[in-house]
Amino acid sequence: MWRAGVSKHSFYAKVKLGPYESLIKEHIAEKKPGTGEDFSVTLAKFNHKLVPFFDPHPEKFEGINYYRFYLGSYVAYIKTDKRKTPKFHSEVMIKPNMPLLIVGRELERSKEFPLMKKIAISANKRIKKPS
Repeated sequence: MWRAGVSKHSFYAKVKLGPYESLIKEHIAEKKPGTGEDFSVTLAKFNHKLVPFFDPHPEKFEGINYYRFYLGSYVAYIKTDKRKTPKFHSEVMIKPNMPLLIVGRELERSKEFPLMKKIAISANKRIKKPS
């Protein structure tokens, strides 16, 4: 997330860490991940061979700030907020010395699916357009 935040590449343009940039850099430099509440991470996995590939972007869960990163068929939700992790995320977030829990997601029922269809249809129209 820190690398995305400091990147000049347009793909990462929506990742604006503000005061968290230096804090994340400090965690990395000192090789100290912080507590489970510091930048907590929840993982999800799509159940389909086709997977969304979108740029990372901010979003909110119960008013708490997160960034969503797409990693192949996985999605990482990373908290960027000092407030407590929302209940659902606190139950499934990555925790030290605990089993890794991954939330299953159905691509066809996701909010990403209609956008994927729209992009595919648009690309198909451009390809089939007569010269």
